[in-house]
Amino acid sequence: MPASRPSNIYQKLVIDVDLNDSVEQLKKKVHQIEGYSVHQQALYLNKSIELQDQRHLREYELKDGCEIEVFIKPILTPKHSGRANTKSATNAKKLKVIVLAKCGTKKLVVEVNPLDKVQVLRNELDERHQGADFQLPSEGYFFIYKQNVMEEKETFQWHNVRQGDTIEIFNGSVSGGS
Repeated sequence: MPASRPSNIYQKLVIDVDLNDSVEQLKKKVHQIEGYSVHQQALYLNKSIELQDQRHLREYELKDGCEIEVFIKPILTPKHSGRANTKSATNAKKLKVIVLAKCGTKKLVVEVNPLDKVQVLRNELDERHQGADFQLPSEGYFFIYKQNVMEEKETFQWHNVRQGDTIEIFNGSVSGGS
């Protein structure tokens, strides 16, 4: 049964289910595949009927191949923190991303939490730079993912970063003018 994430993330997930499964069991399957906590998920049928955890899928008269939308409830984070402050954030699957240094001269594999803000990547690279493990542009830099500037106050999940994706470092800075 296909399930999709919020509209700004265009991925479909196909999961085989038994109609005798409860909604909570379906959420656990999504958790096993995507890493989102059961409590963070809201499942909807026909964009309007929220599925209740204690009910069984057969009660909703689902047909083979029907779509259930999976919405991920945002995790509230402390205002100045780069990392979500909940158990579900630490339980999410880690992503290994490739960071491509200036002009593609060096690649570095970095492990990040999908719920971390991109600022966490900057902090990690700054630490490695001080250890001379990785060279960063001295005049400042910003991140590009799939030809878009990354908002450092947003999460990797928000940017739709996936396992093995490449994030590029560009010299300079970005300003929010019009």
